[in-house]
Amino acid sequence: MFSGTVPATRIAVASIDPIVVGVGRSVLGALIAIGYLWAIRAPWPSRRQMPGIAVVAVGAAVGFGWFSAEALRTVSATHGSIVIGLLPMLTALFGVLRTGARPRPLFWVATAAGTGVVLWYAASGVRAEPPGVGDAYLVAALILAAAAYAEGGRLAQTMPGGQVIAWGLVAALPISAPLTAAALASSPFTPSAASLAALGYMAVFSVFVGMVLWYRGMGLVGVARVSATQLAQPLLSVVWSWLLIGEPLRPQTIVAAILVLFCVATAQRARTASP
Repeated sequence: MFSGTVPATRIAVASIDPIVVGVGRSVLGALIAIGYLWAIRAPWPSRRQMPGIAVVAVGAAVGFGWFSAEALRTVSATHGSIVIGLLPMLTALFGVLRTGARPRPLFWVATAAGTGVVLWYAASGVRAEPPGVGDAYLVAALILAAAAYAEGGRLAQTMPGGQVIAWGLVAALPISAPLTAAALASSPFTPSAASLAALGYMAVFSVFVGMVLWYRGMGLVGVARVSATQLAQPLLSVVWSWLLIGEPLRPQTIVAAILVLFCVATAQRARTASP
């Protein structure tokens, strides 16, 4: 579900304002979340859980979608997919900071190598925007998403995984709803059928259903094991971009995807000193 987010965003921003795409999908997801919370009669989060939910709201519900949509106005979906391939490593970094774990030196070597691969790939392509603008948006999106993933994984140890993202989407409404309304009021809304379908996909699967399963998995088997499944996301996103949008597969893309996959896998295996 997550691997379809980047090509879907690229399709949606072709005829819809990036704020409506990146933030409006969270408003639609929040409507689903409200129905979900009501159906299961979920209790209100405790005071100790509220700071974590605020991080999920700002990072996952608003920040990642908004900044990645801005980036994908000017960079290709395949380019965005490779850069976003660093998300598992950044999530692990935030997890280290939050839990106080001490990874082996190999973890830091793999993290540095993966960063170098992404920087090489970003510099190897020709993009329409001034150098660095699209990538700056992507880096901001990654930092916000990684913080939200790590904090959400921690919360999933004390509350059901589905409620983590559901409360995060609801908590984000005071930010996401006004931003979306302002964007709709300031720009014409003439979406194509493909853009609407892409926005609907993200509202249902990227923002809510996928996140429910994601945090539920973290609650069951832990952040490290679940994060490892995300290693396939960049490769899958590149394939979807090729199949759905017809973006070419450059040799650099294939090489970068494989190298990032190897670096992130190595970092995950060396994440902690204990087996």
